[in-house]
Amino acid sequence: MTKEGFEELIKENGFFEYASYCDNYYGTPKGPVLEHLENGDDVILEIETQGAFNIKKEMPDAVLIFILPPSMKELRRRLEKRGSEKKEVIDKRMAQAKEEIILAKHYDYVIINDGLEEAIEDFKNVCRIAKLKNNTGNIVNEVLKNA
Repeated sequence: MTKEGFEELIKENGFFEYASYCDNYYGTPKGPVLEHLENGDDVILEIETQGAFNIKKEMPDAVLIFILPPSMKELRRRLEKRGSEKKEVIDKRMAQAKEEIILAKHYDYVIINDGLEEAIEDFKNVCRIAKLKNNTGNIVNEVLKNA
């Protein structure tokens, strides 16, 4: 999407959340998210902190999960290993990461990505717990209905 097209959709209130991050726009269009939620689907969004907090304001039942690197040194190593960004961009991303990590304490859950398989398992467990917590009323009603 062009910058102009993105800005037009902002004016039309077409995003659940959007932000400027490292000189680029990112956002979550409302239409597809609402459609999936109405169909009973779980929706997982990979967004930065500003967007996450905006979603939480509009949807208090949303579950915020922050994925942390094991260390800032390891984060830099991972970014450099990609080989897709110049040093200046990596430095900017590292500065942004420090600011966002401070906000992790405001999330519902924090997962440390020190090993991919373990982080994936932790993520699945958090999703299961969140789903059970958010569906408590429905689960209780279903049990009582079948009593």
